[in-house]
Amino acid sequence: ALPTTDPEPVWVYWDEIKIDTYAYEEARYTDPNGAGHPYPLLNWDRVGPPRPRTYRTLVMRNEYLELTFLPDLGGRLYQCRYLPTGQTLLYNNRTIKPTRWGPPDQGWWLAVGGIEFALPVEEHGYLTAEPWTPDVIRGDDGSAAVIMRIEEQSRQIAAEVEIGLRPGEAGFEINSTLRNLSDESRPLQYWINAMLSPGGHGVEPTWRFYYPTSDVIVHSRGDESLPDAFERMPWPIYDGRDLSRYDTWHSRLGFFAPDLDAPYTAVYDEVARI
Repeated sequence: ALPTTDPEPVWVYWDEIKIDTYAYEEARYTDPNGAGHPYPLLNWDRVGPPRPRTYRTLVMRNEYLELTFLPDLGGRLYQCRYLPTGQTLLYNNRTIKPTRWGPPDQGWWLAVGGIEFALPVEEHGYLTAEPWTPDVIRGDDGSAAVIMRIEEQSRQIAAEVEIGLRPGEAGFEINSTLRNLSDESRPLQYWINAMLSPGGHGVEPTWRFYYPTSDVIVHSRGDESLPDAFERMPWPIYDGRDLSRYDTWHSRLGFFAPDLDAPYTAVYDEVARI
């Protein structure tokens, strides 16, 4: 029978989560003249051991999806849960820990997980551990959106990321707006970095990657039998290996797919069926 009532409006509410976190905040310091930017550097000798820490979360959900945001850690979408089965879709580190990844002129990156919004430079940018300002808007159709805002100081860029969810839909939308606040042109990079882990914690050999294209451009790789950074590589078959299957990977691989034949990319776990 067809539904006799409209889906319930999207719920949005504040909550909190406790995550073991290394004591990195006491180790932060700034050196704008030496680093060339105003964002914190890290004194590794002062990073303390992990301890439980409570973070505020903003939760948005309908009957299919529950989206959990961490506004104070880069405004990131921390987790997306598929409610009919309880399966999670994003990877989260069980302990939040600073690593030596990150922009070379900053020297660290906070390993958290989820979907982070990275600008204005490569290697995750300066803002993934900074607090963003959240706002909630609601639509007449019962939809809702969380808008994360921040002003990037090194290039005077106002960034706004809107994540929207509608009633009765098992999907969400991300729309980004970057606005130059200065009178001069500003070079920048912007990444939406999604750490996926459909159905469980970690990466499984049963993963499949779907990119509707015939070739990709390598960003970086740990497997030296593959083409080097900035080189084109056939997709998905290279040297007899089907790289769309994760069980054929020997090390890390990052690439761009600039010439898609259809407007989608996807990851699927054949065992978790999600």
